Amino acid sequence: LDRRNGYIFSINTNGARGDATISNNSYGGSEWDGAWVAKPKVHDWGWGVEIVIPFKTISFSEMTDTWGFNVSRNIGRTGERARWSNSRTNIRSYHISENGNLTGLYGLKQGLGLDINPYSIGKYKKDYDEKDSDLLGDFGFDIRYRLTSSLAALASVNTDFAETETDIRQVNLTRYPLFFPEKRQFFLEDSGIFGFGGAVSSSRRRSSESSDMLLMPFFSRRIGLSREGEVMPVHFAGKVTGRINDYNVGLLDAVVEGDNGPRNTFVGRISRNIFEQSSVGFLTTLGDPNSDEMNAVVGTDFHFRDSDFMGGRIFELNLYALSSHSEETGGIDPAWGASTKLYDRNIDLSASVIEIGDEFNPAMGFVRRQGTRRYMVEADFIPYYDHIPWLRKSRHGYEAELYTDLGNIVVNTKQSFGLGTLYFESQDFASLKV
Repeated sequence: LDRRNGYIFSINTNGARGDATISNNSYGGSEWDGAWVAKPKVHDWGWGVEIVIPFKTISFSEMTDTWGFNVSRNIGRTGERARWSNSRTNIRSYHISENGNLTGLYGLKQGLGLDINPYSIGKYKKDYDEKDSDLLGDFGFDIRYRLTSSLAALASVNTDFAETETDIRQVNLTRYPLFFPEKRQFFLEDSGIFGFGGAVSSSRRRSSESSDMLLMPFFSRRIGLSREGEVMPVHFAGKVTGRINDYNVGLLDAVVEGDNGPRNTFVGRISRNIFEQSSVGFLTTLGDPNSDEMNAVVGTDFHFRDSDFMGGRIFELNLYALSSHSEETGGIDPAWGASTKLYDRNIDLSASVIEIGDEFNPAMGFVRRQGTRRYMVEADFIPYYDHIPWLRKSRHGYEAELYTDLGNIVVNTKQSFGLGTLYFESQDFASLKV
């Protein structure tokens, strides 16, 4: 009932299910995998579904008899969205601040809150020439314990990521590194708490190289992989994540195999909820999974959000500043950024600027381009045509990206003129862009 964080459960008439997390009124990612079941049935009058969600799947306070709750439906054949609470066009399913109340929830128990997942691997190897054989094996386990209704501790010993989904193949035709999202369940658990600088901020449209992909001070894929992409065994990983009153807490420590023995890495993230939907926070990382040299990053960020700005528009503002120190280079270099967004049913406006120093090097983060500034602006106008039966709306806009070096000399620029996109009632659309 904090109007900031929650879960999404979705299902269609065929029984296909999807789930996701919500972090600070932003889409937290569909990689979260909770335990729940659902069964739909088609009737003469339409269709219905029964959903069963075990209490241990979600975090809630046993002392609270009211939950934030919403039900929505997407009707594909007509392109309609229906929602129980707050059905404004610019509201999305992950805008949990707009939820209604589900009341009368008395006597609910979350259970012990303990999950243990062990694994073991056996291997048999025989050399027929040497007439020698070996029986090899390995084992490990993951433990998750819910300390409170909103705070959980996780530990992983001799972690096995064999069941992790394979990355989608990407072809790189640039001189900049590719970004591969995290898919390992241990690091995905409550990963939204580690989001920094608006990286998980809601957005109706995203550039293919949005600010969170240009720079992420903490990128968990660095843990367990070498610079060449080879697997580095994780001997132990532990973390505490969750919320304590108005504070969001994320602490992670991992011990990985190195060339000269085990290496330790640490990430700490604390933010405090302020105002109705805003927050201010601090982030630090210590250690380098790929080197015995010391590396550290510290940063602070401010996120402001108002879903009733200027008569029902959504306004967001993100500010952040970072600094990295690397023993390898011996220097301290900064990075900073600012972004703002204003949108409703008929307008979509955004602007951002980001600067990354020449030597800014977060060993546990992701940086696409160093020694650069990027300016971006986007403006879209979306009129609706209630008086035209075959046309629903159109979209007209302009988008520009400008990259410079730290001396403001232009490196490259991209401009896009959206002359017009027509969205028909038939669900077809036609677009002209230059």
